[in-house]
Amino acid sequence: MGTAAVQLAAHSGAVVTGVCSTVNVDLVRSLGASRVIHYLRDTEGNAGDTYDIMLNAVGKMPRSRRGAVKASGKFVSVTTTTRERAEDRAYLRGQLARRAIRPVIDRSFALEEIREAPATSKPGTREAT
Repeated sequence: MGTAAVQLAAHSGAVVTGVCSTVNVDLVRSLGASRVIHYLRDTEGNAGDTYDIMLNAVGKMPRSRRGAVKASGKFVSVTTTTRERAEDRAYLRGQLARRAIRPVIDRSFALEEIREAPATSKPGTREAT
């Protein structure tokens, strides 16, 4: 989800700050982030930095970081439920077809492993081909 969000935001003209581990810094930059913060090393963030939108794509953002959202901004988490809209799906299909965004696959699972997949984490990602 985070890799798609970075690409969509950058493609829309947003200045994107990505938060990731060392192994993913180059990937996040290649997806359009103009700034990358290491999620373990930069525990304090840059004091005074504020954001219009913060997307908690992994669901583990500390509450202390949420204070960086501007008063007029929005905090969205993967745990937030939203309603899918047909026009949003059509927009995403178009972006994928034009290769304006590209899917990034962390790893593959056998069908019988699908229930455990969300709880499994493995450092690093590889781009879909």
